[in-house]
Amino acid sequence: MAGPKSDLLYYIPSIVTLVVIPNTFFIFVAPYVWQKVTVAVPILSGILYFLTLCTYILTTFTDPGIIPRKTIAEILDHNSSSIDIMNTDMSKYCNTCQIFKPRRSHHCKVCDNCVEIFDHHCPYINNCIGGRNYIFFFLFVLNLTLLCLTNITGCFIFIFHNYSISGPAKETFIKPGTVSLVVIVIMLILVTMIGILSTLLCLHHVSLCFTGETTKERIKGEDIGSLCYFCKKKPMKFDPQQALTEEQFKRIIEGPVVIEMSENENSVSN
Repeated sequence: MAGPKSDLLYYIPSIVTLVVIPNTFFIFVAPYVWQKVTVAVPILSGILYFLTLCTYILTTFTDPGIIPRKTIAEILDHNSSSIDIMNTDMSKYCNTCQIFKPRRSHHCKVCDNCVEIFDHHCPYINNCIGGRNYIFFFLFVLNLTLLCLTNITGCFIFIFHNYSISGPAKETFIKPGTVSLVVIVIMLILVTMIGILSTLLCLHHVSLCFTGETTKERIKGEDIGSLCYFCKKKPMKFDPQQALTEEQFKRIIEGPVVIEMSENENSVSN
């Protein structure tokens, strides 16, 4: 959790999404569906809820890939500065962190840190999404989307089965106008809205996985690399063999030409 304390206000919608709505489902809807219709929906909802909480916690408390900034002593002592040339873009220098940023890293203005393979800053998690916690974030969004779909399915099963003509009137769990009905309708509206948003977000990140981009790179129009392990890296647009002539390219590949001089030529030159 690298975000500032001001982001704690965003925990309110997170609490509603991860605590209030699921527990309302398990209190009002799940028992009826379990007893009257099927046990599959409540069990699946419980599994997805557990996975959603686990991936949320992992995303929140996993280091996204914060790059250590220079200390004051290192800034004052110019001779002690050491730069890792590997995967470091010498053209990108962060004036705030006083470091050369590695490739695909960006400075997060909210967290005030440079993050490796920076995707975006999520205020609802109060952490940056980077190379080290992106997989947990993606699984969190996916599990949340599936959880919303199962909750919506359970609510519709509950409503249609409860008020079906074939069902005996004495076995109805709720009556029109009761508090339970109002709570379930409000929950259904909220979980539908959250489900639509999480589905769009999930589709967005699925497309990023296929193109090998991050959210930051797509917004800026950058065309580099791959974030996920199962994504293939994009081919380089610059082909040195096309930019150089065939003879120049052969010289680069074969290396420098060594000219051997005979003893007679060496004596003449002397």
